Amino acid sequence: MTGAAPMTPCKPINCKDFEVRAILDGRKTQARRILKKQAALDALTVFGPSMLLQPGCADLLPYAPGDLLWVREKWKNVASGEVKNGYGEVRYGVAYEADNSTVWRSQVCKIWDLTNQPSSGPLQFKTGPWKPSIHMPKFKSRITLEVTDVRVQRLQDISEEDAKAEGVDAVTMDDVPRQAAMSRRADFAGIWNSIHGPDAWDRNDWVAAYTFRRVE
Repeated sequence: MTGAAPMTPCKPINCKDFEVRAILDGRKTQARRILKKQAALDALTVFGPSMLLQPGCADLLPYAPGDLLWVREKWKNVASGEVKNGYGEVRYGVAYEADNSTVWRSQVCKIWDLTNQPSSGPLQFKTGPWKPSIHMPKFKSRITLEVTDVRVQRLQDISEEDAKAEGVDAVTMDDVPRQAAMSRRADFAGIWNSIHGPDAWDRNDWVAAYTFRRVE
């Protein structure tokens, strides 16, 4: 009798709202993340990017093929129901900013008595602010990805096809007249600068290009 197969590692990955929308739409199958220790990575010009794919480099390359990633995004707790004279039914859920959707718990919480309850807390119907993705617990994540491929490259090595896989909106490229010099790659450069700073594209950092598929 053989033992149970080891569980596949499940790690968090932070995603911006536009990334989440592109994943949900099926347009985004790649994500690039800046690697740590850029100066040390210049050795890649001698040894080649495959050096980072070797065991022992997990501190530089956190995700590997086969890893499952749970997506962290902007969220908040919400409640819906009706309570009269201290009694009623309430359903709790999680709202997601990216597409303004809500996932409700299947069970309903019955409220029998609100006497002497505090002025704030889980039984109160208050709309709170959106919480940063970094504060999302795993059990409230709604998207899981499986890493299928990892490449290490300079940022500007991204191809037109890769930029499309990054989720650059096809509508802006195919349905709207553009200048001849514009491309998905150029649009991706603009998006990258909006996230990492105005000179981020020109820095041409070493990045990990993760290809993934959505599991749930």
